[in-house]
Amino acid sequence: MKRNNNNNNNYFTQNIKELGENFLRHKTPRDLEFDANRIFRDLAKAKIQIEKFGGYFLDDTLSMCLMKVANEKYIYYNVIWSGVNMLLQAQPSNGEVLSVFQKVSRSREAYLTILSCLDAVKKSQDFHYLYGLVSQLNQFRFDL
Repeated sequence: MKRNNNNNNNYFTQNIKELGENFLRHKTPRDLEFDANRIFRDLAKAKIQIEKFGGYFLDDTLSMCLMKVANEKYIYYNVIWSGVNMLLQAQPSNGEVLSVFQKVSRSREAYLTILSCLDAVKKSQDFHYLYGLVSQLNQFRFDL
């Protein structure tokens, strides 16, 4: 049985196959917010060919939805990080708390990285920033 190439089964190829090249016209902001986590995971796993699909990231609606979700996730993990950090200061030798702190720290950093890159793409209208994001997110692919 032939194995699928990673790049043949990503968010963009799947939607283009189902809805056509202009699939974003068929998506509501709510749909795109729901899809954001899949896009982030596909980026982290280098499943998205930037030269081929990078132009989609210049779409204002997609861009704003991805930034909204990344910001919400960053805030979520930042609040948890703050609380766990305080608990860790009170109980520095608690290995379970340290483990949670490390996991939350990585997720927090991942979403901040995503947010920063998407902001750069939006401001510059240059999707080539995504190459750096893919490289950086690879280390966080299990934390998204």
